[in-house]
Amino acid sequence: MFSAASYDYLLDCEDRDMTTGTVQEKLNHLTEFAEWTLTYIQRINPEAVDFLLDDVSLEIARKYYRHTCKARTVKTANNHVKNLKACWNFHIKEERILSNPWPKLEKSEGDEAPVYIPPAEDVVAAYNAAETWQQDYIQILLKTGGRAGDPRKLKWESVDFANGTLSFWTKKRKGGKKEYRIISMPEGSTLHTLLLKIWKDREIESEYVFNNPRTGTGYTRQADGIKYMLHYACAIAGVRRFTLKDLRDFVALRLDDSKEASLTDIQNILGHKRPTTTDIYLKAKRGNTETAARILDNDDLV
Repeated sequence: MFSAASYDYLLDCEDRDMTTGTVQEKLNHLTEFAEWTLTYIQRINPEAVDFLLDDVSLEIARKYYRHTCKARTVKTANNHVKNLKACWNFHIKEERILSNPWPKLEKSEGDEAPVYIPPAEDVVAAYNAAETWQQDYIQILLKTGGRAGDPRKLKWESVDFANGTLSFWTKKRKGGKKEYRIISMPEGSTLHTLLLKIWKDREIESEYVFNNPRTGTGYTRQADGIKYMLHYACAIAGVRRFTLKDLRDFVALRLDDSKEASLTDIQNILGHKRPTTTDIYLKAKRGNTETAARILDNDDLV
C-alpha cells in the first residue's frame, strides 16, 4: 500500500544519511500526492483510505502532474515527479513492484521566473550594511562560490592553514552521498587571512568557524542572523533584496565575465558533479579550483 511504501522509502532515505531537509521535502511530496490520489480514487470508491502502488497508472500520474503544474509551478511539479519516481524505483529494486509510471511522463520545461543576480554595487552596499561577522560570512561566499549554508556548516577541522585549503562538503548527490570539494586558499590570500583572523579572534572554543553566541555551537539554517542576514542588510542599504543563494550565481557570473576561468574551472569550484555535454566537447582539459580561487582572491570587490 502507498502509505507503507512511503514509510519504508523514507526510512531508507534516513538510513542513507540524507539531510533532514531532503527527507522532509520527500515526505511533503509523497503526502501531497497521497491526498490528491485518494480524492481521485474516492470518486469511484468512496470507502478508499489507501491505495496500491500498482494502482497508480500512467493516466493518474499524468493528471497529478498537470494538476501540480497548474496549482503550483512547473518547476515544483517536476520536483514532485523526481521524488515520486525515486520512491517507485526503490520498490522496484526491492522487487515489490514491476513498473514505474513516472519516467514515462512528458514533462514540461515551463516558463520559470528569471534568476535575479544582483549588480556589484548592490552587493557592496549590502556587505557594508551587514554586521562584522556577517561580512566575514559573505566574504567567504564571495571567495569560494559556496552554497548559502557552506560557511554556516564549516568546521575548523575542514580548514587546513598549513596546506592552504578548506573543504566544503555536500550531500547534493544521488542517494545523498557525502562528498567534499577542496578550495584553494594559499597563505597570503584573502580567504586564508580572513579565516586566520576569525581563528585568532574567536572568544570561545568551538568546532564551528561561525559560532552562535546564543547556543554556543554552530548556527542553524533558521537562525535569525543567518536566515534574514541579507534581508536586513539590503533594507538598510536601500537596494533590491537578494539572498545568500543569489551570491553563488553572482560569483559564477563574475568568474565567467573575467574570461580567465574555463567553464570547467567554474564548475569545479562550485562543486558541480559533471560538466554538460557541450562543456565536454568544448573543454579538452579538466579545470580545478586553483584558477577560479585565484581570480576570486584578486577580486577586490569588498
